[in-house]
Amino acid sequence: MILIKVLKINNDICIAKFFGNLKAGDTLVAKIRKSGRTLKQNALYWLFCEYCTSYFGMSAEETHEAFILNFLKINKEINNHIIETTKSTTELSKTEFGEYFDKCNQLAGEMGVDAYDFWKRYEEMIK
Repeated sequence: MILIKVLKINNDICIAKFFGNLKAGDTLVAKIRKSGRTLKQNALYWLFCEYCTSYFGMSAEETHEAFILNFLKINKEINNHIIETTKSTTELSKTEFGEYFDKCNQLAGEMGVDAYDFWKRYEEMIK
C-alpha cells in the first residue's frame, strides 16, 4: 500500500509526499475521495423518515426510497441505452446530503407533514 500526503496545492499543481516502495517505471494511480455524509446526518435523516411514516402510511424504508426517486434520479448510458436509476445517499458529500435532506424536509411539508415537533425536539437535543 502506498500512502500519499498532499503538502501543497498551488495553481492546480499538487506537491505530495509518497510513503511506500515506488521505483522507476511504476505506475501510480490516485483516486480522490470526497468526504461523505456523516453518521450524525444519516441518523437524523432516518429519524426523519421514521417520523414521516405516520403521515405517509409507508415504512421508513419506503419513505427513503420515495425521497430518492424524487431527488436523486440519474440517467446512465449502458450499451447505447439510457437507463434511469438513482444515486445512493452514501455517494453524497456532507454538503450534498444537507441539500438533499433540505429538499426532503420541504417536500414532506408540502405533502402535509407537520415537522415542527420533530425539529423542536432536535434543537432541544443539540443544546
